[in-house]
Amino acid sequence: MNKLAPFFFASAFAMSSATAQVAVSDSGTTTPTIGANDAGFIGDVIDTETNDGTTTIFDNWTTGPAGDGARFGFNDGENFGQSFEFGSVAQVQSIFVAYNQFRNGQTITVDLDFNGVSVATGLLLDGNNFSSANPGLSWMEFDISSQNIQTVIGTNDFLLTATADSGPESFAFAPIYSRDGDYYADGAMTASFTSGGLPNGSDLGFVVTTVPEPSTSILLLGSVFGLAMLRRR
Repeated sequence: MNKLAPFFFASAFAMSSATAQVAVSDSGTTTPTIGANDAGFIGDVIDTETNDGTTTIFDNWTTGPAGDGARFGFNDGENFGQSFEFGSVAQVQSIFVAYNQFRNGQTITVDLDFNGVSVATGLLLDGNNFSSANPGLSWMEFDISSQNIQTVIGTNDFLLTATADSGPESFAFAPIYSRDGDYYADGAMTASFTSGGLPNGSDLGFVVTTVPEPSTSILLLGSVFGLAMLRRR
């Protein structure tokens, strides 16, 4: 049964010790859009499989042949993240993480870092507040727009670290990653687990949304205004 609670809020402390609020919400099966100012990998892996002379093209996590995508259990003492490239400075709005399962009665407490800087600590995630599309694919959003976190030109990364978990399962929730290869050319997943491991060169199902820095927006607006004035002359 899917759990339809839309969202909950968790208080966190930024590294400056100023109180900030990170909103964590369940986007369900709605895949986030990757716009011109965003980065990410949504699992759109194109695979062709031929059986008995019939060729089928698969283009997503859940309907493709085994190996396109997989999940892994994420629990206390483990972490995972993703690196990605940006060509300009921008303000981060949200980080979306694809997951396959987060059951009722399961909780996990996580810390979130961006480019090595603490964004939030002690975020309590409760499986009762999230969809459990099994089999299927859901999306979890970490809205950090209030914290003025900026990308850098070049390589960026985020990291989720589990500090505690509880519940009947052996995992708190199960993020989705590409099993067979590095499909996102501008970065790679990182992960540390207490048992087992993940293939090298994999990618997390993720999207990082941003908006241009205000100074950039003002420059663009000024350019448009200047062109308009020239045309009037």
